Order: sequence, then C-alpha cells, then structure tokens
Amino acid sequence: EAGCFTSPFFDNIEGLASAEGCTGFQSRAQFGLERWQEPDFQFRLALPQQPENIIETGQNAMDPLEHPPLGHESYNAVVTNDGASLKFKWGTEKESLFDANWLVRFAQPDIAQNQVDGRVVPIPIRTTKGKQDIARISWQEIQNDVGTLKWLEIINRDGLCIVTDVPTKPKMVHEVARRIGPVMNTIYGELFDVEAVPDPINIAYSPLPLSLHQDLAYYESPPGMQLLHCLRFDESVRGGESTFADTFHIAQLLRDEDPAAFDALARIPATFQKVHYARARPVHLVYRRPHIVLNNRSEVVAAFWAPPFEGPLQASEADTAAYEAAYRKFARITESEQVRLATRLKPGDTVIFNNRRMLHGRAAFDAGGGVRHLQGCYLGMEDYLLRLQVLRNTAGQDKPESVRPDALWTVPPVRVGNQDWH
Repeated sequence: EAGCFTSPFFDNIEGLASAEGCTGFQSRAQFGLERWQEPDFQFRLALPQQPENIIETGQNAMDPLEHPPLGHESYNAVVTNDGASLKFKWGTEKESLFDANWLVRFAQPDIAQNQVDGRVVPIPIRTTKGKQDIARISWQEIQNDVGTLKWLEIINRDGLCIVTDVPTKPKMVHEVARRIGPVMNTIYGELFDVEAVPDPINIAYSPLPLSLHQDLAYYESPPGMQLLHCLRFDESVRGGESTFADTFHIAQLLRDEDPAAFDALARIPATFQKVHYARARPVHLVYRRPHIVLNNRSEVVAAFWAPPFEGPLQASEADTAAYEAAYRKFARITESEQVRLATRLKPGDTVIFNNRRMLHGRAAFDAGGGVRHLQGCYLGMEDYLLRLQVLRNTAGQDKPESVRPDALWTVPPVRVGNQDWH
C-alpha cells in the first residue's frame, strides 16, 4: 500500500496498524503523535535524541539544562513528509524532525522490547552425544565485507565458528582477528602459544585436561572473542579435543531444574582470581561477582564460570551452603552431554568463539611423540559488536538508505554475555 513501511522489526505489533490495516509510516506517525501528548514520552524522546543536536561525530551536543520542562505549553507536533516523519516545535524558534519508525520504537518501549526479546535470546546449538558439526567458513570467503558479515552473523547466532584453510604460519591468527578489529593485549600478551611446555604459567600449556571455563574471568571486562589457530595436531596425538558449552543454555537448564539454585548463583558473588608471582611478569588480580547476571526483567545477560581461576568464597554460613549446592548443580550441567560440543581441530583451522557466552576446555592428551600446537589471541567485545553492526548497515542485504542515528533500526545482536540489559 502507498505510504506503508514493511520493516520486519515492527511487523505484527498490535495497535500500530491503521483501520485499513496499513502498518506503514502514516499510521506510525499518527500513533506517535498521540503518544506525544504524554509528558514522560516527551522527556524520553526529546531529551537525548533531537536530531539537530546529533553532530557529525555521532555525539549529542545538547546541554540537558536547556531542555524545556515537561508539559510545557509551547510543545506542538505535526505529521509531515507524507507520514514518514513527525515535526516537533519547541517554543517559538526550535524545530525537530523525527523519523516515524524510530519514534514509534520509543513510543512503545515495552512492546518494542518484546519484539526484540525473541531475537536476542541465544539459541544453543543442538547436540547429539556431545558431537556437533560446528559451522565453518573458509579463510578465502572472509576476505571481503560480505563474507566477513556472514562470518560474524554465524558467531552471533551460534557463539562460535571455525575458519578453515588458514595458512599454517605463525601469527596468522592475528590476520584472522584483524578482519574484525585490533588484537587485545592481556597478561599473556597479544599472542600466546597453547602447547605442552615444562613449568607452564597456565594449565592450558600442559597435556592435562582443561575443564570448561571462560578466560580471564578475573578481569573487570574479560575478552569478548578468543581465537585459536591450529598450527600442528599430529596424528600420533591421542586426545586433545576442544570442548565448548553455552553458558546461556546451562543457566536456563539450571533455572528450569532448580530455581532456588539459580537465584543463589545470581545473588551470591564468587571470587575469580589470578595470583601468580612465579613468572616474568607477576600477576595479582581478584574480582568478585555472581556467576549469573540478570537484567531488570530477570533475564540472563551474562554468566561467569572459571573453576581453575576461583578463589575463596566470601559469604555468610547460610549463603555458603546455598552457594555450594547451586555450584555443584551448575558444574554437573556443564559436564553433561546435553550441552557439550567437542571437535578435533585440524591444521589450518581457526576456531573463534564468544568468550563471554561460550565455555571452552580441552580433553587430556598424550602427544605420542607428536605435537599439538595452537596459537591464540583475544578481541574486545566492543570491536566485535561495532564491526557486526557497521557491516549490517553498510554491507548487509537490508542495509538502510540512511545512516542517520535516528534512522537506524538494526535489531540488536543476540545477547553476547557482556551484561548489556537489552
């Protein structure tokens, strides 16, 4: 129909269609106009996002003290641009022009959030006896933006992906990472080698089994993405399979099985630590937080699990008993075939996984005279997210005609475990 807009973001939102069934700009603009009469909406919309206050850098240049008081009589608004926009007039001089779809998104935040929720809750990869074909994409395919976007969307959906046919040369893992963003420097440097060595500074640098965990959970902001590039995995090596599990899946299973245990892990802070002085650069890091983090709607937005890097629990006697029981149940779920993925990397494979969402580990191995050698690095979560969103808006099939902040609608990524409340 003429004047209708068919963005999937707002399809089937009850109450936004006109009497003729049009879900387009006209009905949306008029709906927003009605909501404009409500002072709380005026404040939420007008204070942060008047388009003329958004400068070229994307920053808001408005002084919050200049915002008119709620219910000011000089407010008025009209539908314009054939229903595509709403024009608001502030007093006698100032005018603002808002995109109608953007307006409606914030006119009905609860409804809009319900539409988003179904798209941002991570869906775990289905497993069969712990085995699953993890999605793969070739090194050659991610050499352009369209292929890179496809790769990032797989990571967004599944939490991990394997890039195949990466040249087995040292530091190539950096080249893979830089298709997304700059490499993150940590206490292990910008590049680390995962192979069995004498006197290792980390259990990963030994042939011992490595239980499922997240890396650097003792950081205030742990790395977002981890990449591991397989340089050698000789046929003589027995064991050494890489293992993964989705923390959102584990948390939901615990919630379904024992709500009280779930609540305990969302309330009682654990201690994550790395205290190691017998190394070239001594480390002493301690950070306390709950294993499970919830938003204002009691939805899981992050989970932290790193048994090899946990310190003494600091809790009351009653909380200690509740925590221990809940901890054991969470641990049992992480080791179940229902959630575990396992794969044996091949030389040239680079697995990238969301370190905030996916636990990772490794089976014990016997080198048998051979070598198992991976090189790894980290990326910050912000670098992954900005690359994903920018490519969606510049290289995706549904990229917008405009890149104005008030006209961008990209549905948020699946929850990545960075404690964002979306």
